[in-house]
Amino acid sequence: MKKPMIGVQLYGSTYLFRKDPGSWIRALAEAGYDALEPCVRVDGERHDFAWDPDELPRFASLAREAGLALPSCHLFTEDLVRAVLKCTGLAEEYGFQNFVVGFTGEITRARLDAFARTTREAGKAFREAGLELWLHNNAPEIREKADGVSAYEYLLRSSDGFLGAQVDTGWVLCGGEDVMAFLGQNRDLVRSVHHKDIAAPAEDPVNVALGTGAVDPKGPYDFAAVGGLYQVVDQDNSREDFLRDLRDSLRVLRGFSSAG
Repeated sequence: MKKPMIGVQLYGSTYLFRKDPGSWIRALAEAGYDALEPCVRVDGERHDFAWDPDELPRFASLAREAGLALPSCHLFTEDLVRAVLKCTGLAEEYGFQNFVVGFTGEITRARLDAFARTTREAGKAFREAGLELWLHNNAPEIREKADGVSAYEYLLRSSDGFLGAQVDTGWVLCGGEDVMAFLGQNRDLVRSVHHKDIAAPAEDPVNVALGTGAVDPKGPYDFAAVGGLYQVVDQDNSREDFLRDLRDSLRVLRGFSSAG
């Protein structure tokens, strides 16, 4: 089995990244990660956790110098369909190939259907540009149901195949689903796995290093590795040492590869 590419999502460690971007990126590279998954803003409201257009050249250069790829990013925009052209530019300039969005706000059938129409149109445009559009989940979209499945699955199934799933294992558990069953029943749509471990299911869970909490990372790792899927360690917070947690999480995942 080919050794999987393993990246790290930067959202949770934003405060450490912003203190010294170069040092934090080098630390992650030295820990053994292959890639970064940042949040990227192409328009709309500014956020500390998202890279702005004027920051991208510097931050992408730091990643490149550290030997880290940028295969995907979480995309922030006020108009997803119009953002396709900008994302094509990001792909050409920095290498992003997969753009990840999320559903936010109140979960109603009308809002789900409106979001599905938008992601279906945008996903088709992304694919025509040689890119992919993925949907990341939080707990509410797993917990709430539509047509007998989770709201998350409803959105994916309504996309006519133009929207892939980036499944966050910790949020699946917090949403009340069995992680492996959820991955299995959506096998045809899953394009990436976000590994998140939590001390216990909660609305605002304490995140811990993989293998030390309520989520068993072995099954999701094997699922992704067999499918050749991009795997990402996604830790939103740390009650101890963030870098140590990220190092330990990667060590756990690489251990599965060595054992196999």
